[in-house]
Amino acid sequence: ALRMAIKNGVIDVIATDHCPFMFQDKPKGIPFQNIPNGIGGVETLFPIMLAQFIERSIDLSRLVQLISTNPAKIFGLHEIGEIEVGKKADLVIVNPRDISSNWENILVSVTDWNAYKEFDAVFPKRVIS
Repeated sequence: ALRMAIKNGVIDVIATDHCPFMFQDKPKGIPFQNIPNGIGGVETLFPIMLAQFIERSIDLSRLVQLISTNPAKIFGLHEIGEIEVGKKADLVIVNPRDISSNWENILVSVTDWNAYKEFDAVFPKRVIS
C-alpha cells in the first residue's frame, strides 16, 4: 500500500529528522516512553530510497520530488529543490547498477548501530555543490 501511495502521488514527502543515539542510550527493560526517540537517517535516506525505487522500477523523478522538490516547496525554500537557472543545487552522481548490501562501514554518522542495515543502498559516487 505504501509503494502504491508513492507511485500514485498520495505521499508528498519522504524525510528524516536524523536523531541518532548510541545503542547504550536505548536500554532494554525500561518503559517505552522513557527511551530516547529517534534514529539516524539523513546519511542513508537517499541511498536506500534510490535502491528501493530502482529495484521496484519506480520513476526516479518521483524520488527527486519526494526528497527534494516537494519539501522545498512546503517550507517555502524557493531558491532550492529544482535544477533551474538561478537556483542553488547539489548534483548527485550515482551508478544505478551499483546496489550494495554491505555498506555500514562507509557511514560517517556518529552512532554504533543502524536500523536500515538490512536494506540495499546506492551511494553517490560524487556530489557537486
